[in-house]
Amino acid sequence: MYRVLLLIAVTWRLLTPASAVAVNIDEHNYETYRSTTPILFLNFYADWCRYSQALKPIFDKTAESLHNEHPGEVVLGRVNCEASRVLCQSIFHISKYPTLKLLRNGQSAKREYRGQRSTTALSDYVKGQLADPVQEYTGGDAVGKLEVKKAVIGHFKSADSGAILVFRKVAISLRDDCPFHLKLDEMRADDRIVYSDPEGYPEDFVGNKEDFSEFYGWARAKCVPVVREITFQNGEVR
Repeated sequence: MYRVLLLIAVTWRLLTPASAVAVNIDEHNYETYRSTTPILFLNFYADWCRYSQALKPIFDKTAESLHNEHPGEVVLGRVNCEASRVLCQSIFHISKYPTLKLLRNGQSAKREYRGQRSTTALSDYVKGQLADPVQEYTGGDAVGKLEVKKAVIGHFKSADSGAILVFRKVAISLRDDCPFHLKLDEMRADDRIVYSDPEGYPEDFVGNKEDFSEFYGWARAKCVPVVREITFQNGEVR
């Protein structure tokens, strides 16, 4: 037992920067950060790029601020694309520097960050990702009215259930694709999750509601169409 606790402590120490600046991410530690960090904000850069050089102190200052305000929730990482070509080219398809991309619970956001490159703007963007996207209802009629709209709707009997935690986690990962709504009802016999689409019949999720991967895969398939209309808002230039 002692060896297990020691291993956990050592691992956490290795993953936690000595100073609260952006950490260096490469092919060796990327998967660990991806799988354990709720919000991972990555700066893909090249040392020779003057825009990358200009962003570095701003990004580090933002990392320090967010580390102090949201410890354990957010990690800002730097990826040197000259040294980590597989990560930059094969996984993220980076074609310009610097490029800022965000991952929510290990899932990459559809769009890269293209806002202002200031500490305030970067901090506000990341803090916005931490906001709970789930809209809760207490009235009996509220959720019923939602059945005519495209949404993922969760009916739960307990606020402390593991299913609700997974529901919120998936909602964060898909916040750009689908609205998520939640209704608590202690009188329910069991939990129910429904995808509602005005062009079709409501469809129940019949899998394990406490399995993130299973529920995420189902919700993503419902919320993200195979063929999407490309607009200025959702388009991504490669």
